[in-house]
Amino acid sequence: MLTTDEDSVARARETARDAAALLARHQVPGELVLTGGSSLPGLLTQGDVDLHLRVGPGELDVAVERLHRVAEPVHRHLWTDEFATFERPVPPVVGIAVTVVGGEHDTRFVRGWARLRDDPVARDRYHELKRGTGVEAAKSASSTPWPTTGTRSLRANATTSTLSLRVLKMEVHSSSGPGHGGRAGRTCGR
Repeated sequence: MLTTDEDSVARARETARDAAALLARHQVPGELVLTGGSSLPGLLTQGDVDLHLRVGPGELDVAVERLHRVAEPVHRHLWTDEFATFERPVPPVVGIAVTVVGGEHDTRFVRGWARLRDDPVARDRYHELKRGTGVEAAKSASSTPWPTTGTRSLRANATTSTLSLRVLKMEVHSSSGPGHGGRAGRTCGR
């Protein structure tokens, strides 16, 4: 597991800009935002890059359809009418969470990562969860350091999902307003 610094965050931002350009070429609607452990200095990460694609009401189906062209769907058991997840397995691994702006998941992502950005206690709790859930061990259990099929083992999926939900639920008692870890620098399809 790595601890991010300014250089690794800059590399993650470059990856996010490249992903935004790819999504724009495929006319995927929405605003792409860098989030996750790679978005802020001082957080633990395995080196993957997490992106949050915020789409307008009525755009989720189009975004999901077009994302299938460039990424593989993951965690389908968690999908809702306002939330879907994808992954590009080519290193660096890029995860894309798609949410409808203003929906429950969107609000949790925005507030949760704003809190991690601004609250040292939340960052400490994030590190406890990251270390204590076995997320990274489950991801690393395969014979290769990165998934080659775009899907992780069932155990890693369940553990990652649990961690994500716990981190995002931390925002419930936060007084932080909407914010983001770092913008990818452009919107897609708008």
